Amino acid sequence: MKNLNKLIRYLYDKNENTLYFYDKKTESVLIFEEEWVKNHDSLKVHHLNDYSIDEMPLLDFVSLELFTLPLPKVSNFEVMSAFVQKYEYDDLKDCLHKKKSYKHFKELISEYNLEDEYDIFEENLYKKVIKEWAFMNNVVYKKISKNQKRTLVEQANKIMEYEPWKYFSDQDHITIHFDDSEISYVVLGNAGSCYGLCVYYGEEGFRQLNLECMLAEIDDKSILPHMIKNSYAIYFDYYDDLNIEEKDFLDSTLKEIKNIKYPSFHEFKIGRPFDYVHSNVQFHELNYALEMFLVFIREYSKKPRHYKDIFDLNVTIDKDYNVKYRKANNDFIAPPHFNELLLIDENHFKKGNHTFVFDLIGSPAPVINDGEAYLPFIPIILDKNTKKIIYSTPCIATTTDFISPIYADIKEFFTKTRAPKDIISLNPISNIVAGLLLKDPNRISISTERNPIIEEFKEGLLEELLSDATIQEEYVQ
Repeated sequence: MKNLNKLIRYLYDKNENTLYFYDKKTESVLIFEEEWVKNHDSLKVHHLNDYSIDEMPLLDFVSLELFTLPLPKVSNFEVMSAFVQKYEYDDLKDCLHKKKSYKHFKELISEYNLEDEYDIFEENLYKKVIKEWAFMNNVVYKKISKNQKRTLVEQANKIMEYEPWKYFSDQDHITIHFDDSEISYVVLGNAGSCYGLCVYYGEEGFRQLNLECMLAEIDDKSILPHMIKNSYAIYFDYYDDLNIEEKDFLDSTLKEIKNIKYPSFHEFKIGRPFDYVHSNVQFHELNYALEMFLVFIREYSKKPRHYKDIFDLNVTIDKDYNVKYRKANNDFIAPPHFNELLLIDENHFKKGNHTFVFDLIGSPAPVINDGEAYLPFIPIILDKNTKKIIYSTPCIATTTDFISPIYADIKEFFTKTRAPKDIISLNPISNIVAGLLLKDPNRISISTERNPIIEEFKEGLLEELLSDATIQEEYVQ
């Protein structure tokens, strides 16, 4: 208990009264906040893979401990042994091999007036132990090292040498299967404007990629496709065109050479502003993806395949790194993740006789919630009968399930007012939300035609948002 208390105290000191637990089963971090729990009956759960936040009842915490990676334990003997290596007192060393060694040890510490030194040493040892434990289990992330930066730059430069944009457009999807993993890629640069590579992980990543493309086709100027990204992006630009963060990353890996393009590395999370690659976890994920793509493009460039239209290229790389093509998967693409319990829940609204036109945009101006930056989703509802905008309230998604919070906000609005006779949705996401709200497909239709009233409203709203925030170019690339 004493050791645990020391570890807890250290974690509290370092994380503002917050205790981190790592859930081994769900690969998540459990966060116990002392002040927060006084007013709540549940625990916060921060997921490592997407930085999202869930909650769970405090009563479940006892059962959850079975799946929680235990905090490291340090015995008194280990502390004593480490201490005597630093302070060479023969009497202290002899204590280690006697009965009731800890009692005799503490007596000698007092006799030599080493209490303060021992307390500081003990505290620092626990700090070291908890740091190693946290890094080992990805409870916190190690900063990316100089060698890891250099590795990413070298991998990206090797890919750039093959100029993959000569073979693919940003409408082509490449999916590589290797050792039970699945990674999808989009190559940028075929149009000659923005050169790079986007990386998506797993089946969920492939669904997000397809949804992004659908949204981009409807409105190529919208930031919305970039708000539902859960991916990495590598861009290639001349050194003078890089910003400070990108130059700092490169300056530790290579010297500037004029008239060549340099890579920069970004990570996108759903409903978040983009982030720069800065941790060892991001390095390992991105390095693996670059290795696989390099194997593929090296072989593909020897004998390129020609396609007339948009295509999904499926590739398998075996353990001997042989590249084999497989039939593209043209099955129905599932919608984005959301809480399926919402399908069961009945919505008891007062029914109206009006038709609502439902659109959704993303705000380019970040907002801060609990110390984290988010890009709000903004549902826009037009009453077609009165030709008036009746709803346009920003909504943030703190998890990858960005559908549910949008649904919850509009459900509350319909409960306070009334539901429409039917809904015309203007994009795939608003169509999903409309289905959850009305529970009747016959009352929902989707249209890709732009509504002039909504377009004028969106233009004015975005202009207002942009005036309140400085938006970096990467947000809208």
